Amino acid sequence: DVRSLAYDGLASFMAVLRDGPSFRERPQVVRLLRSLQDAITQVNQRVPSIWAAFVAQGLAITAQPHHAQYKALNSFVLTRAYFDFDDVPMFFSCFHSGSSAQREDRLWILSLLRQGMRTGVDADLCAGRHVLELILGFHDSHLADPLAKR
Repeated sequence: DVRSLAYDGLASFMAVLRDGPSFRERPQVVRLLRSLQDAITQVNQRVPSIWAAFVAQGLAITAQPHHAQYKALNSFVLTRAYFDFDDVPMFFSCFHSGSSAQREDRLWILSLLRQGMRTGVDADLCAGRHVLELILGFHDSHLADPLAKR
C-alpha cells in the first residue's frame, strides 16, 4: 500500500532529523512534520490533499527565511499542537490579509488551493469553510488583478 510506504518514509525521515546532523532550519522542519504526525489519528489515515500540499510547500518555505510566507507559516505551525484536517490551512489569514504583502498572501493561498484541490474531501473542506464563495466573490471585485483571476 502506497500510503503505508509514505508513513514509513515519514517515520524514517523523522528519525534522520532526530539523530542526524543539525542544520539551521531543523527546528521548523521537525515542528511542521510533528504537527502533521500528531494530526493523524488512524493507521494509514488519508491526509487531505490540501494539507499534503501545505506541508510540501511549508517544507520548501522553511528553507527560505526570505520567503514572503516564512513568518506566517511558522506562526501558524507554532500556535497549534497539531493540524486540524477539518480546516483549510491559513486560508482566512492569507486571503483576508491586511499586511503590506496582502497581494502575495492571497496569491500564495490561491496557488495552494489550486495545487491541493484533488478530491471530494478537499472540496468538502472548502465548502464547509465557504472558501469557494469567498473566492468567487473576490474574483468579481475590483481588488482581483488578472493574476489572481487565473
